[in-house]
Amino acid sequence: MNKIISFILVITTLMSCMIFSSSAAKIGDLKDINENTENYEAIKWVVDNGYMQGTSGDEFSPDMTLTRAQFATLIARYAGAELTSYEGERAFSDVPVSSWYASACAWAKDKGIMNGTGDGRFSPHSIITRQEIAILFKNYADFTGTMLEKLVPETRLMDRGSNKAASWAKDGISFAYKTLILPLDENDCFAPTHKMTRSDAAAALYAFQNAVDRIHEKREKKVVAYYNLDGYANHKELKDVDILNVHPIKAYGDGYIDQSKLNKIETLKTSALQYNPDLKFVLTIPVNSGADIEKWMDSYADCDDFADAAVDIVRRYDLDGVDFDYEFPTGNLPQKNLHYFLDALREKMNALGTGKDYIVSMAIAGGSWSFTLFQDLGELQHHLDYFNFMDYDLRSEAPWPTTYNHCAPYDSIYPNASTYSDVVLSLEAGVQREKIILGCGMYTQDWDSVATSSTVGIYVSAHPNNAAPTYYNVYRNWVNYDMLDAGTPMPSNNGYYPHWDDTAKALSFYNPHTRKFMSGDDDRSVEEKCKMVVADNLGGLMFFDYTFTAGARDWLGMEVKLFEKTQSWLQNENT
Repeated sequence: MNKIISFILVITTLMSCMIFSSSAAKIGDLKDINENTENYEAIKWVVDNGYMQGTSGDEFSPDMTLTRAQFATLIARYAGAELTSYEGERAFSDVPVSSWYASACAWAKDKGIMNGTGDGRFSPHSIITRQEIAILFKNYADFTGTMLEKLVPETRLMDRGSNKAASWAKDGISFAYKTLILPLDENDCFAPTHKMTRSDAAAALYAFQNAVDRIHEKREKKVVAYYNLDGYANHKELKDVDILNVHPIKAYGDGYIDQSKLNKIETLKTSALQYNPDLKFVLTIPVNSGADIEKWMDSYADCDDFADAAVDIVRRYDLDGVDFDYEFPTGNLPQKNLHYFLDALREKMNALGTGKDYIVSMAIAGGSWSFTLFQDLGELQHHLDYFNFMDYDLRSEAPWPTTYNHCAPYDSIYPNASTYSDVVLSLEAGVQREKIILGCGMYTQDWDSVATSSTVGIYVSAHPNNAAPTYYNVYRNWVNYDMLDAGTPMPSNNGYYPHWDDTAKALSFYNPHTRKFMSGDDDRSVEEKCKMVVADNLGGLMFFDYTFTAGARDWLGMEVKLFEKTQSWLQNENT
């Protein structure tokens, strides 16, 4: 019996060696592969790129199962790993140094892609299952720092009995089917214990590469601007805005939406469309508070009533969608209710029969803490067209009280407290890149009792106040960038001196006499955010507020035309 087992192991090893050492010049040389073969495109791709080879000079053997040793070799080839430094290294007790797969196994262990199976063993000839390869692809993505988009919403897996996934595999399975590397079947089953064939492995690697390629696909860049119906601005600059979110039409949890400003929408539309016939108008629904508005989403019936009220406004004023400003959820509302409400908005707007491609977006707070307010941002995205990230509220991090950059594009002295940290956290959550709209706050937040007498009041003890903000179209003409860059003392404006933080890429102002500090987005911080959008292939930029940004002038009295600049920065791949 032992002789028979030894003979089988020898044959298995020889077969594995053949699988990864034989080669075919091209796909046409393989007699068992043609255009009607399942996963043909994937098999052709792995053969053409040398990631997988034939089991002989003219066969691929698509139905042959895949071993752990074979996967280690496959993923090392795909990664372009330099294996010479691993030659002669014995990483596992059951992987002979002289074996054809030894270096690949040592590399995979070193990179955290493949761990052993216990007791220092690798089990190189064990057949890989779907749940195992799901974990291995997740490990590879983590090793390379590749943040794939979750293209599929959460699904209740219908696997039963012995086909249910092991507890250790659940994260990998969720990653694999949400990113479309290993899709579910028509019955919403993942089949975690099914053995992987060579054809399956080719398809999975091909799907992984497609998911990577999608990261770099060209995305439309949007400029979203909020418009306060209580204010007014020259509408000429709307030619450089794609979506205008009209506000304030505040919603309350007792079933009331304040519509007192809506009579101004028609006048706005008539004027704006002269400058931009393609401009879309979206109804923004700010909420009185998270706890208050959640009374109106306490049940599916309440959600339907809320959606009906909002969609009726969209219908009456011929708008293009709804932006739900749900900035501070309490965490008590079941996420399924929020999902139901957002889906109801879309379904009820589509039922209007206008043929419009209606928008459902959501404004959410910036900062790492905001990611704790929703159970799963990667899941929430499937109910929205995009998020408007409010990357501009003045932040104070522990130890408090301390001033911090208003809408800082990059971290300075605090981690995860910048626009870029919001980008990273969103991508880590699997949010699709076109759904990430970065916010620009075109107004100041103010602080009192700043503990310094210098002309720079940043990163010191202070107290927030509720003073009326100073808007961009006022403080923009306080700044002479040439003098600021040269370090030339600048004359104060109302006692405020400007300061540019080149680490955080943020502008602030400080009055050393009154000990008041304020900060807000400016041309340079907006350009930095445009660079992020271009570099990370995101969805675009949002401004709060158009009304106080359009028509701004610089210190010489020249028009700034910030929206025109923004469109230029977003279209420039070299930004």
